[in-house]
Amino acid sequence: MKRELLNIEGGKIKKGNNVIFDDLSLELFQGEITGIVFDDILEQKLFIDMLLGNVLLYSGKIFVNEERKAYEEAARLLKQQVAVIGSKSKLLPSITIEDNIFLFSDRKLFLDQKEYRERFRKLRTELNISDDMPHKVRNLSAKEKIIIELLKAYEERKKIVILDEITSLLSEKDLGEVFSLIDKMKSQMSFLVTVGFEDFIMEWMESIAVVQNGRTTFVSGISQLNCKLSKVLKALIYENKAETFGAYGQKVINGQNNVLEVRDVSTCYLKNLNFTLCSGELLKIYYSDEKSKSSFWEMFSGEESIEEGQIYISEKLYKVSNMSQAVREGVGFITEAPYRSMILDNMSATENVSVPLHEKVRGFWFAKKYTRSVSDFLQNDELNKKKLKNIGNAELQKLAYEKWLVYQPKIVIIENPFTDMDINMREITRKMIGALQKRGIGVILLTANFAIMNKIKGESMFIKHGVLTREEW
Repeated sequence: MKRELLNIEGGKIKKGNNVIFDDLSLELFQGEITGIVFDDILEQKLFIDMLLGNVLLYSGKIFVNEERKAYEEAARLLKQQVAVIGSKSKLLPSITIEDNIFLFSDRKLFLDQKEYRERFRKLRTELNISDDMPHKVRNLSAKEKIIIELLKAYEERKKIVILDEITSLLSEKDLGEVFSLIDKMKSQMSFLVTVGFEDFIMEWMESIAVVQNGRTTFVSGISQLNCKLSKVLKALIYENKAETFGAYGQKVINGQNNVLEVRDVSTCYLKNLNFTLCSGELLKIYYSDEKSKSSFWEMFSGEESIEEGQIYISEKLYKVSNMSQAVREGVGFITEAPYRSMILDNMSATENVSVPLHEKVRGFWFAKKYTRSVSDFLQNDELNKKKLKNIGNAELQKLAYEKWLVYQPKIVIIENPFTDMDINMREITRKMIGALQKRGIGVILLTANFAIMNKIKGESMFIKHGVLTREEW
């Protein structure tokens, strides 16, 4: 019988005052490789933090090595027993490969590099690893770095190893080599692999779990599935429509021309993007990797250069080198949780809302008629009298959106608008997005939450590893 290394039953996790995981369940056994799918990248990151012992459950049961533990004790054990291997290598380039593997598990007072070299040779022989690997960390390929980190976890006697989004780093051939090595190691530990809709990786998994909207919604042995896993996952995610944020028509102002045209655009990461956006239209783009999101954002903010193709805003060629230019050319930006990141405490509500206008109106700050018109728009004298640090998050969220209602750019790009908020804040955000559309502003919504794709009306697109498509993967 396989040894149970971790069991979470009905786990609940908060971030701040918000419940992120409401019913998390997971079992990991020694000798097994488990795939796990999230419909929200942010939930995925919090989940990994929990397994690393950095975040505590506040409700539910947790068993470590077949014994129920208090939350603090479980976190302490997980810190010792769990390793994460992902896109950012944790290897130290300033020391040798052998030192990276053995140094932190060695109890001896002094280094013995000759012994480390001999142990590395034996380890390669034991696990049948090629000896043609470069000698310096900086010369290692992505596959070789993952192999060395696996050896490090093996030597440190880790019990659970999380492989986080390695499918984006490696070819199918390289993945095959990595999982062949894992297959030789797994008798000593358990492997948890975050996966997407890639059927090819499933041949190495014993079981699969799906986490949606803070709940474990599906657990199955791979051998029990009678169709491709990608079909099962898509059906689960698309059919889960428990709530709707409401909707505004895609083309609120009829008869308008495109406010945005992206024609065959490529950057150093994005490849051959093509899409259009009409005034008042909402476009949802689900991104599966952070690099795709940041590159898309930076393409519009001027931080990433366009290598091929053109962007047109209201039929005018769009070419900028910084965000100030982007704003002047008609593009607004709303970051994730703007009530925290886009509001300046040392300015009044009117001044905060007015910030973009100084890009449009020369001498804005010196003409009282302009600031008075913004105050009239806000229609809230009490708000202006209060210090912003004494104003609630919901009101600050409205201010972050109202600055673009006043400025009226051609398009606004919004990053993860419904992240980390309660029902009231979510409803306010939904209404503010609708208000932007009613003003004829085109809205591009970048989201890492797959469930959002079905919960707010608008055209859907998907971006993965720099490729934008209308087809989900």
